[in-house]
Amino acid sequence: MNGAKVNLGYVQSSPRVADDGSVTIVYHNGDRCGAASRYSTRLIFHRNRMRTGENCRVQEPHSGHMFDLSSLKGRDFPVQSGKYTYHLSVCGGLQRGVCTHKDTGDDRVASCQADGDAHKI
Repeated sequence: MNGAKVNLGYVQSSPRVADDGSVTIVYHNGDRCGAASRYSTRLIFHRNRMRTGENCRVQEPHSGHMFDLSSLKGRDFPVQSGKYTYHLSVCGGLQRGVCTHKDTGDDRVASCQADGDAHKI
């Protein structure tokens, strides 16, 4: 890639929650990679493993790669896993008043776990 910007793909489905609590987002059909292939990417978010950057960018600490997540900004991602629905927002708070912080009344939280009307931030 030699420092050139490359489209690693487009979001194909809602984020998924794994048994270990990590969240995976899969991208397909990015820029060409060789004559007959296109880039596909799988991002796996583990708690406390990514470094927050600026302008909706995060850095993976092992490789040093920066990921621009701005295409996910401004949208809520509800993910069903078992009896819970996880509400996620990237680069900002949830757009809908799904989860409100109990101490401040602030509905701009970025993620929460909901079970009907009960939720955890």
